[in-house]
Amino acid sequence: MLSKRYQWKLDFYNKGITGTLPSEIGLLTRLYSLNLGSNNFTASVPSEIGSLTLLNVLHLGSNGFTGSVSIEILLLPSFTGSTLNNTNVTTSLSSAIVLLLSKRYQRTLDFYNKG
Repeated sequence: MLSKRYQWKLDFYNKGITGTLPSEIGLLTRLYSLNLGSNNFTASVPSEIGSLTLLNVLHLGSNGFTGSVSIEILLLPSFTGSTLNNTNVTTSLSSAIVLLLSKRYQRTLDFYNKG
């Protein structure tokens, strides 16, 4: 594993960013933390995030994301947690499987949505 010195953290929490998250996000191969929470992103979460093998934390909550989250994102080797709360994102996993995954791999998976 690369030392933190050679890894990247992007924190754009609550910056008023609008539009879609480009699939090119998957090219940031040294990314270990991505926080895009509380912006105005729309469309689906790019499946290319699933290629970020160093990613530990993914915060995408309180955005306008729709569609489903790729299982590859949830099963990344270094992945420890995700917040996708207050979005219209779903997962193809049943809630029972999500619970098992979170316990088995000690991962936090927050899909809570208001309403």
